[in-house]
Amino acid sequence: KSTSYVSQYPATVVDNPTDKRDWLWQIGQTGTGQPAIAMVRISSDKASHDYYYAEWNGSEWVKTFLANGGGHFHQTANLELCYSGGMAMNPYNPRELYVSIPVSGLNGKKYEIVKMTVGDDGTTTQEAVTSNSGYNNVRPYFIPGSADSPLQLAWMHGNYYDWIVSSSRPDGYPTAIHCDYAWEDAPADLSDGLIAHETFDDIPDGDAYNGQSTATVASGILKTGKQAHAQTSLAAGTFTVSLSLQISSEQYYGDILSFGGLGYGLDSLTRKPYVRVGDERHPSTNLLGTSDIWREKGRDTNGIWYEPTKLQFFNLTLTYADGILTTYVNGLLDQQVEATGADLSGTMLIGGFKGWVEDYRTYSRVLNQGEIVRLYQEATSVETVPAASAAPRWRLSNSLCAPGETVRILSDGTEETLDVSIISINGQTLFHEPHLKASTAFRSPKNSGVYLVRVSTPSGQAATCKLVVR
Repeated sequence: KSTSYVSQYPATVVDNPTDKRDWLWQIGQTGTGQPAIAMVRISSDKASHDYYYAEWNGSEWVKTFLANGGGHFHQTANLELCYSGGMAMNPYNPRELYVSIPVSGLNGKKYEIVKMTVGDDGTTTQEAVTSNSGYNNVRPYFIPGSADSPLQLAWMHGNYYDWIVSSSRPDGYPTAIHCDYAWEDAPADLSDGLIAHETFDDIPDGDAYNGQSTATVASGILKTGKQAHAQTSLAAGTFTVSLSLQISSEQYYGDILSFGGLGYGLDSLTRKPYVRVGDERHPSTNLLGTSDIWREKGRDTNGIWYEPTKLQFFNLTLTYADGILTTYVNGLLDQQVEATGADLSGTMLIGGFKGWVEDYRTYSRVLNQGEIVRLYQEATSVETVPAASAAPRWRLSNSLCAPGETVRILSDGTEETLDVSIISINGQTLFHEPHLKASTAFRSPKNSGVYLVRVSTPSGQAATCKLVVR
């Protein structure tokens, strides 16, 4: 603003440096009704960010220096240099602020959250909220309406490379959300109330599951289809059912589970899961997919709609109690639907979609969130499939990998040439090399999913390993 404007309207100009730029972070109101502002001054070269608290005292703006916030907080050089670690104001007491500043600790210099309090005389005190962190803590946020809650403050914790996911920086910002509330984890016991845990490993290839099913078993998985179902029992009343599955990308729809008057499936048009109660469908607000396609695109916002990436191998868990059916996808809550009065016959059908199921579990109780996350973690962990006792032990260098990632077969010392095949869950051989030496690298398939890596030697020894690509 011009000198004449500042002179004529002094109350409208909070700060007017000639060699710096100001970024506004939050506006609040003091107990006496005066405006208060959290702001940052950024040097002309953008290398230094200073946090300030400004308050109108009735005649002028009084600014209090809080702390230096370093430079831009993320790990990409020469990008978004005005991106400060951030600050937040307690709306119920604006002189209480939370800033993200670089602090030296046991893990080097990381951005930590520090509580700053401004006194009536303009002096400040500070108190560490985080310390000795392994990753940066940035962008603190005071949760509105939390005056009477023990959970008030949240922030981003982790790496931050860019605000947008793109081919140049495909990791974007894989940050977690941390908070100032100590959660008490409920006990996790996956054996408590367990009725059945079926892995299909002991069922011969080609056999129908359970003798009453139209779905068959192959290579330790249950192959399902539109008319191919597996029938099993389910606890009447309160229950949890969890299964690890993959839906064909060519036929990405269909019923997945049915029990009495309840059902769960995937809509062919919207690609959104649904809960069926009687004849009524309750669609999820979320697609069964990801935005991973952005990892292959340029860094821009060009208005082009990229089709979401279909979810491949995943874990699905449903719980039912007191007339409420709750669904979880990969350990995350997706839907809660009232199903009071639904007819639960005690028999469950798995199938109605083209794909396969690796395992399922049923319980006579509702699992807690921690246990459901454990189910997801176990579903996506990978172990070597046991081979004959006489076979040498082989393992994959990385049994869980990204599409196209380098994988090696590691052995316990065998010198024989290896015959290696990668086989899709539908039995299609995607890769075959009959003369591969141990520790020689190959590329994982380009599509996400679960694959079998079969290894054999000329002497007839063999083993099979699972490879999860996601």
